[in-house]
Formats: sequence, C-alpha cells, structure tokens
Amino acid sequence: MTNIPFRRRVNLLNWLLPTALIIPTLLYGLSLALGLQSNTPFTNQNTLVVLIYGLMSPLLVYLVLRQTGLWLDEEERNRSQDDTGIERMVQIATTSSDAILTLDNLGHIDTWNTGAQRLFSYEASIAVGHALSDLLGGGSAADLESRWLYDEVRRTGSVGRHETT
Repeated sequence: MTNIPFRRRVNLLNWLLPTALIIPTLLYGLSLALGLQSNTPFTNQNTLVVLIYGLMSPLLVYLVLRQTGLWLDEEERNRSQDDTGIERMVQIATTSSDAILTLDNLGHIDTWNTGAQRLFSYEASIAVGHALSDLLGGGSAADLESRWLYDEVRRTGSVGRHETT
C-alpha cells in the first residue's frame, strides 16, 4: 500500500470505507429483522437506527473523503503551477546574460550562471564554493566590498549596477 500514491489511496478509501461501513450495518439490520440477535421484533425504531448508522455514516465518510480528494487535486494543481514557475525562473537565471550568483550564509558562492561565467571568466565548477571576496581580488578591500554586497542583498534583496575595481 505504500507504493500507491496518496491521491490514489484517498480515491480507494472513498469507495472502500463507505462499503465497509454499509456491509456490517446491513448485516446487523438483517439479523435484527430475522430476530437472530434479539428476541424483540424489528420495530420502526430499529429501522431508524439502521438507516441512520447504516446509510448516513457511510454517506458522510464518502462526502468527507470526496472533499479531501478535491482538496488534494487543487493542491496538486497549485504545486504544479508553482513548479512550472520555479523551473521558468531557473531557466531565466541560468541563461541570463547578466551575472547572477547566490551565496551561502558564510559568503561562499553557491550558484553561478552563464552570465557570471562570461563576466568573470570562471567556470561554475571553479567558482562555486569559493568566497565572494576571492572573486573580488582577495585582501581587506575585497573582504569589505563582499561584506557590503552581502549586507546590501540581505537588506534590499538585490544589488543593482555595481562596479568594482
């Protein structure tokens, strides 16, 4: 059962659980009707109990599971749209002629696009993992500039039109 996707399991439960509730209830009602379980005759009150528990509870379970299925469908559609948007942004960032790079919390280069590769003349495999200050020439001036860049991105979200020497 663990190899079956969650949505499919909900669909399966949508039919199995109400059926599993109806069958014992109908058997119970039948046994009452035949007088197998009780010496009292089958009354209108017993009929009402069988109808309420035997038909209403499976119907309620069916409706809840159906609503859950609809909710899961909507979540899956939203996730698919989000994934498509993310994939598109990755494609744009990867192929942009602008240098786009990301840093980890320690200030080391985490990702590096083709624009950065053309601008700085380093392959991504070489640049990723190195400190941003190394890219800026090393030394105290590069450390100061990389700290400023890092702080600027954390404060405003980006750095626009920055030139370095």
